[in-house]
Amino acid sequence: MKILAINQYKYNYNLPNKNEQAQTEKATLTCSEKFLKLDKIPFLGVIYTSQKFEQEYPKSFFNKILAEGVPCAYTGIEMISRGEIDKLASSGVFEKPSGESIPYISKYKQSLFDTEKRVLSYLEKESHIHPELNIQQLLQLKYPDAEKALISRQATVLNKINIMARDLPEKEFIKVRELVNKSFDLIFQQNPTPESRFRRKGFLYELDKIKFSDEGVKNKFLKIAEKLPQSSDSVNSFIVKYSQPYKVKYDEYGNVIKYPRNSEEIGKRLLYPSVASDEHIYPQKLYKQEEIARQCGDIYAQNLSDLRVTILTTAYINTLKSDSLIDNFIHTNKYDIRKNIQKHIDRLIEIDKKWLKDGRIEDANRLANYIVLLKEEFERRSEITRPDINFFETYNKPQIEKAYKKYLERRKNKEI
Repeated sequence: MKILAINQYKYNYNLPNKNEQAQTEKATLTCSEKFLKLDKIPFLGVIYTSQKFEQEYPKSFFNKILAEGVPCAYTGIEMISRGEIDKLASSGVFEKPSGESIPYISKYKQSLFDTEKRVLSYLEKESHIHPELNIQQLLQLKYPDAEKALISRQATVLNKINIMARDLPEKEFIKVRELVNKSFDLIFQQNPTPESRFRRKGFLYELDKIKFSDEGVKNKFLKIAEKLPQSSDSVNSFIVKYSQPYKVKYDEYGNVIKYPRNSEEIGKRLLYPSVASDEHIYPQKLYKQEEIARQCGDIYAQNLSDLRVTILTTAYINTLKSDSLIDNFIHTNKYDIRKNIQKHIDRLIEIDKKWLKDGRIEDANRLANYIVLLKEEFERRSEITRPDINFFETYNKPQIEKAYKKYLERRKNKEI
């Protein structure tokens, strides 16, 4: 299972000086204000527990859940275990002729996101015509048309930036125009090598470096530039990128390092966005804020839970959420996240009942506690998400607790 770490940021706040009361009061107020500004949710008063969640619910616990089949908590799609992908790669399936390799990938088609699914549909079609070609060779058949379509889309976005730049002060106008013209030269060059190609990430970086007199205007330019296609949202960009003979990295001295691209990389790339990952419901970045507030004596933070509760989601949606608060993410995302969270928890309840029936008492008890913990975490961190587990808490969980108690008694008697 792939575990993605949410971005963490370092903070350099100075803790208050006990010998200077005025500074202490000022510092405490500052810490409290920063904390409350980020989190105005109702607190449940759960005690502070450091690292307890990771100890109680290790990776092995989530791997057991994945083995039963469970949908992504935010998108609702069936997730893929990284172990399954690793097995395919180690068997050499991805490097085989497409007539043999594509059927293995197609088994996961319903778990793929839109771009990857459309790429796979193209590969399925072409593999029937050219079963002897490998995955990368099939993409290369489409390369000429894909590159033209990609250039057209890139040029459209850059021209929007050109038009916007006309209203800038002269120095800023010149800087933006220089960057855009340089980018046009890269986009329209004939037969570019991978290292000489236009790079979306590089363009965004250079645009962000330009000093604008108005930060709001700069953000508008960056927002337009974000529309430049990339392999995660554009089939043509995907085809062009993975048709290349090699990818380019740079060492610390700026020297080019070439890594061959191949069918195995493409096969993995199609599946990896759907791989299961641990998503922190409450961003790790904000846990740090809570810790600082607690150290500063914030009365609300003192009893706030430090359980870094995670839920299983796809790697793609985990990365997309990043440091967003769950309610903000729900409002800005196209998926019906509240419905999918309930769907996810309903499936966990089904698994729990199955484990109890199969005699997996210890696993069933841990999962029952985790289900309740998820409900409490959403109540703690969200104002709009309220998972319904009333029947489970009233009828199923007491049965599991009773069975677990008997299990512990039997184990104790055996030890005696």
